Amino acid sequence: MEFFTKYPIETYRSGELLLTSPLAVQWWWLIGAAIVVMIIASVGYGYRTEALGLGKKTTLGTLQILAFAVLGLVLAQPVLQTQSLKAGANSVLVLIDDSASMSFPESADRTRLAAATTLAGDLTERLAATAEVQTFSFAGSASRLPALSELTGAGASSRLGQSLADVLAAGQNSALAAVIVISDGADTSTGESLASVVGAGVPVHTLGLGSTQLESETLIEDVRLQSEAPINSRVRADVTLRHSGGDEALVRVLDGGRLLAAKQITLADEQELVRTELVFDSGRQGIRDLTFEIVAQGADTLVENNQLRRLLSVRQRQRNVMYLEGEPRWEYKFLRRAMAGDDVVSFKSLLKTSDRKTYRQGVTEADELANGLPAVPEELFAFDLVILGSMGAAELSDQQHQLLQRFVAQRGGSLLVLAGRRALADGGWDSRPLADMLPVQMAATPSFGPLQGRAQVSRQGALNSWTVLPEAEGSDPWASLPALVDYQSLGALKPAASVLLEFVDEASSATLPLLVTQPYGLGTVALLATSSTWRWQMRTPEGDPRHGLFWRQLLRQLAELSPQPEQISIRAGEDSIDLHMTLRDRAFEPAASAGVSAEVTRPDGSSSDLPLQAGGFPGEVNGFLSTPDAGVYRVDVSLADGNSVTQFVSVGGGDLEYRSPVQNVALLQRLAEATGGQYWTPANASGIVDAIRYSSSGIQERLVLPLWDLPLWLLLIIGIKVLEWLLRRRWGRI
Repeated sequence: MEFFTKYPIETYRSGELLLTSPLAVQWWWLIGAAIVVMIIASVGYGYRTEALGLGKKTTLGTLQILAFAVLGLVLAQPVLQTQSLKAGANSVLVLIDDSASMSFPESADRTRLAAATTLAGDLTERLAATAEVQTFSFAGSASRLPALSELTGAGASSRLGQSLADVLAAGQNSALAAVIVISDGADTSTGESLASVVGAGVPVHTLGLGSTQLESETLIEDVRLQSEAPINSRVRADVTLRHSGGDEALVRVLDGGRLLAAKQITLADEQELVRTELVFDSGRQGIRDLTFEIVAQGADTLVENNQLRRLLSVRQRQRNVMYLEGEPRWEYKFLRRAMAGDDVVSFKSLLKTSDRKTYRQGVTEADELANGLPAVPEELFAFDLVILGSMGAAELSDQQHQLLQRFVAQRGGSLLVLAGRRALADGGWDSRPLADMLPVQMAATPSFGPLQGRAQVSRQGALNSWTVLPEAEGSDPWASLPALVDYQSLGALKPAASVLLEFVDEASSATLPLLVTQPYGLGTVALLATSSTWRWQMRTPEGDPRHGLFWRQLLRQLAELSPQPEQISIRAGEDSIDLHMTLRDRAFEPAASAGVSAEVTRPDGSSSDLPLQAGGFPGEVNGFLSTPDAGVYRVDVSLADGNSVTQFVSVGGGDLEYRSPVQNVALLQRLAEATGGQYWTPANASGIVDAIRYSSSGIQERLVLPLWDLPLWLLLIIGIKVLEWLLRRRWGRI
């Protein structure tokens, strides 16, 4: 197009059209009106056009008017008034991505980095006549690049926002006209620095490299895994996969070279994201450096993103469970037997054997549970889980009822309600705070009675590790369990309720809720609507572990949901540790943060203090520490009461560059638009030089460019007259 217009398109976008003819404007209007009248007269009454219809006459007249209009515009001496960068007075920064993702293929014969090197060399050469060009590379940080040949594509991260902020700060003493970013848009930082880049007022032109679609690619995008688990417990990991084609793949988790769990999944063509779960045993006490990987059976372009590592801390920490039972029954006996010797749960129970006698088991002090449910917050809140068996509401005082509600809502404790003759409405609980906490409405009395049916896992329960049992002789482990023989009728489910197990009535085949949970305040409430799970132990072969495993999983998981007085979360980035603490006293009221300290031990064994500061809420403490070295860090938090908490966190080394092998077009476009620049591709990258030269930033000089001699005018006049000649010939008027 420049052949016809003489100047780049960017010149016209930023310029202003002016007419420089000395003839006054009113004279041009008079001349134009006279020419129009003459053309209308000649076309309307000319002997060569007299026989033509009105439409054809109008066409010929319009073409003649257009030809004279173009000629008149040329005679008016048009010019384009614009501004351009003043040669030698400005700087342009070229920032080239040197991270590992740039080593991915750009085309069949070269990598993204090779394409970036070629494009950067061409742009630098063309900009040299207009501005001083400074070249930088960036990965984890930006650094000046003496020569393009020094690019390696080996950076372990891409901190685009921070790198841009750094180069803008380095060039603040010179007149910056623009910044050119050549990258695939992979940004492993959190993007906090992009706000300062936008506020700098310098246009950023982004040149995107890399494919925008996955081709023959399968990767693990994310793994959600709890940071801590008790010993010998079931742990669930939620794995998110991304793929570009339908096939089958094997997903597995390994602890070193030991396989913990595996699952074969199908990758459907219409579903790019696939979520699945792996359930495995936490094992013995210690730190587990787990590797989650996918083994694709089809083609896979990039195998480096087929693994993701996560750290799991397995602790020998006891959870306190209280079981209150109102009558001797088989369920109590076999539940206690299932929890006997459990090294995670400290199981304490009170059984009412008669109207005046109780039997306490598992207590460590003479007066512990002597009055049933503790009436003092500090005593009750020391427990993580309370189990209510078949006991009437009258067994608790009004104060105990209110405290039980506070235990769940305020302390965040867990409550498990078991079916029985004196449970729920049959025991008078419908007029107590328990009615608000339950995940279901209470049914009318009597609600408990004989009913035969089998337990089955619900759709929600299939996604929960609480209901995972080992297979029995290759069949569904739930289907082969003995039938249940009683059931507590329940009312309607509440909106937040989740049904994990269902009761299938053998007589009517009706499906009823069996194990139901819901959050309440800060805690969790669960309800088991049968008292005959003891049959799973009595009516199965000796050594069948399913009854004991079910109860241990259920009680451990419920107890694990109950928070400790000190809640400590540590988030690790590529080069930092971010600590957040919420401190509570024994009554779970906000505790003072004075006297709390933290120490970080690095992978090389050296240690240093982690600076702490009070947060915005009572009992809140925050800390941040830069950690340039990748590896496993130990964080020791010393509390004001003399206790300490230790956590481990893995920093860096996550191969983040391989997590997204496609170009992040959205980020590059957003960055360019927010700063006043443009997004470019290799196909139109040649326009960057003109876009910068005629932009409004930097030190400018005024230009007046003549337009009267554009080849376009001659082309238009010739084209119009040729078209008129062709029409006249077609209509027989030549």
